[in-house]
Amino acid sequence: MGMDPERVDRLSLWQFGVCLKAHNRANGVAAKAKPPSAAQHRERVMRYS
Repeated sequence: MGMDPERVDRLSLWQFGVCLKAHNRANGVAAKAKPPSAAQHRERVMRYS
């Protein structure tokens, strides 16, 4: 990410998360998949139980 350890240590967890998200977006890292809806989850649980 281009930051030295001292700089990272001074960041809050929220600030680090924003930096990480921006770094990933700038470098073409795909976003996480969205979780299934409640209905999809129930259907899958029923199917594989």
